[in-house]
Amino acid sequence: NFNASFAGITGPGSLVKTGLGTFSADYADIGGFVAQAGHSEFAEASSFESITVHTGATFSALDGLFLDGGAITLDLVSLSEYSFLTLGGGVDLNGSLVIDLAEPFSFTLGDSLHVFHHDNLESIDLSGFSLASLPSLDSGLYWDASALGSTGSIIVAAGPEPATYATRSGLGALAFAACRGRRRHAGFCV
Repeated sequence: NFNASFAGITGPGSLVKTGLGTFSADYADIGGFVAQAGHSEFAEASSFESITVHTGATFSALDGLFLDGGAITLDLVSLSEYSFLTLGGGVDLNGSLVIDLAEPFSFTLGDSLHVFHHDNLESIDLSGFSLASLPSLDSGLYWDASALGSTGSIIVAAGPEPATYATRSGLGALAFAACRGRRRHAGFCV
C-alpha cells in the first residue's frame, strides 16, 4: 500500500497493480494491465493489448490511449458499484468491451453503465471497438452503445438491436426486388 512512479514501462508482458496506493507512469507500451486495487495513472499516450479494471480500482490514461486488439474488462457489482476508465487526449480503441458481473442481476429499460469518463478528450476512435461480452438482457432489450463516444455510457434500450433492423430492412428490400421482378413476368406477386 505505497505509491510508485515510473518514467515509462515497455515490454510484451503484463503488469498487475495490487494494493491501495497509487501507481503512476509517464507512459506504457505493454501487453496487458490489470488494476486490482488503488489508482493507476498514465500521464502520456499509452498502448496496451488488454486492460482489466476490478471494482474498487481506478484507471486513468490522461493524454491518450491505444488498445491494440485486446479487451477492456470491467467488473460490475451493481449499477452504483462498478469499474470504469478515465480517458483524455486522443483515444483509439481497437478491441472489445467485456463486463464481468460479480453476481447475476437483471437490468431494466433505461439502466446505464458509465464505461469511461472524459477528461480533456481530444478525439476518440471507436470504429474498431465492439461490445463483445455484456450482461444478458431480457427479451426485447439490447445494449445501446450509440452514445458511447460522446457520453462514455451504454444504455439498456427497447426493441430489436439496430443490426436486426438492418437485417430486416435488407430482407425487405430483397423481397420487394424479387416481387417487382415477378410482376413483370406474371403480372402479380405471390
